[in-house]
Amino acid sequence: MAIVAQYVARLTLSKSLSQHRWLCTAAEAVSEATAGDVNLVQSKGDKLFHQLRSMEVKEGSSELSEVIDKWVADGVFLKRHHVVSWIVQLRRFHKYTNALQVSEWLEKSKFAMIDSDRAIRIDLISATKGIDDAEKYFNGLQTSAKTMKTYGALLSCYCRGNMTEKAVVLFEKMKDSGVTPTTLNMNQLMHLYLKAGQPEKVLLLVQELEGLEFAPDKYTYTHLMNSYAALKDYDGAEKVLEKMTANKVKLDWFSYATLARIHINAGCFEKANDVLERMESMEKMRDPEAFQTLISLYAKTNNQLGVFQAWESLKLIQKNVSNNGYLSFLIALAELGDLDSLQKYFKEWELSCSLYDMRICDVLLKFYLNRDMLTKAKTLADSLTAKEVKPTFRTLTLFMDYHLKKSQTDIALQYLEQGAVTMKQKKYNDWFPAEETVELFLNLFKENRDAANAQTFFEIMKDLNRLDSKISDALLALGCRI
Repeated sequence: MAIVAQYVARLTLSKSLSQHRWLCTAAEAVSEATAGDVNLVQSKGDKLFHQLRSMEVKEGSSELSEVIDKWVADGVFLKRHHVVSWIVQLRRFHKYTNALQVSEWLEKSKFAMIDSDRAIRIDLISATKGIDDAEKYFNGLQTSAKTMKTYGALLSCYCRGNMTEKAVVLFEKMKDSGVTPTTLNMNQLMHLYLKAGQPEKVLLLVQELEGLEFAPDKYTYTHLMNSYAALKDYDGAEKVLEKMTANKVKLDWFSYATLARIHINAGCFEKANDVLERMESMEKMRDPEAFQTLISLYAKTNNQLGVFQAWESLKLIQKNVSNNGYLSFLIALAELGDLDSLQKYFKEWELSCSLYDMRICDVLLKFYLNRDMLTKAKTLADSLTAKEVKPTFRTLTLFMDYHLKKSQTDIALQYLEQGAVTMKQKKYNDWFPAEETVELFLNLFKENRDAANAQTFFEIMKDLNRLDSKISDALLALGCRI
């Protein structure tokens, strides 16, 4: 289910909103440069940008400013759009402190700062120093610089931080200052209201947006559908598609998938299947993700025929189906309990894949272990070992949980130790073992008064730096030496 959730989660708005916000600020800044200039800045041969990116700088320092000043002193001819592009690219690579220092240099340079520069600056300050400093920067701007973009940047920070009250206050201040909120601003606030459990306020915002100069878009209507769903008004959610058509907002597969998911969550499988069939019949649908979504959602309605139809459609548009395509299909087959098809298409994938993807193996392993088919699971695991395919932490967790549920603590600890060794060797930051697995270990130690294995567990968890008060207290109660 965890893997299924990852793919269904791709239908949520968070990804779409973050991409939309990026296009609204950073991409606009890049547009000032010519395509050739941007390619120059991004190219591996650009030593200047590479140096800016590779430097490890501390917050509050001005190391990059000094580096750029030296370049200029040495005769490097910089144009404004080069510097803006550096900021944008550093931000894209999550080098926020570096990007902020370049932004600070830009503000002190001969080049003029514009609204999009200040908007990015607000976001960078929030990411590196915190929201309070971002507020101080915004409040310190001249009134003429408090524009749609700078207001929008601060609003984005509030929404990202789930600061509903501050977001609403800023939103009203924005309107009072004569700055008309954009569709993006409204969408972000709608998303925040949904997360805060206030869907009724989304309906009011949509009504307000329809009266402004900026038209609602597909994200607006997705929020509206989800708001009706939260209010259990499923007829209202259905009518949103009609509203989109009436307002000339293009219906895409994402909108249909959102409505289908709403019906699935409400247990209305017949209505969900009807929506999915409408989605499948859309003309010129060539997006592989759309068909992967169809496969996943059909499986949730127990519609095996729909799953296979969507699979065949995916193969028509994608000559060599990607690992993600096979992953969606095999997850769906596992949900349907179709062992024969699951094994058949797993073999088909193995024969055709150019890159071995352990996530796909984990689907079959989980299916076997959930049905006490340990021999098959071990045979598959042994075959992977023979192919020198490394198990993921997910793989190890599947086996750990299986053996813990069988009260086979010794075996489960072997898988835990294997994962711990991998983490130390590779210096991974994965949260391993999962909280649920830790609970299984502790409960089993307590039930069996198993101090010896509890002590081994303690040593491993200590080595992983995963000890907290709850774990320590539980192990102390068992007589462990801590």
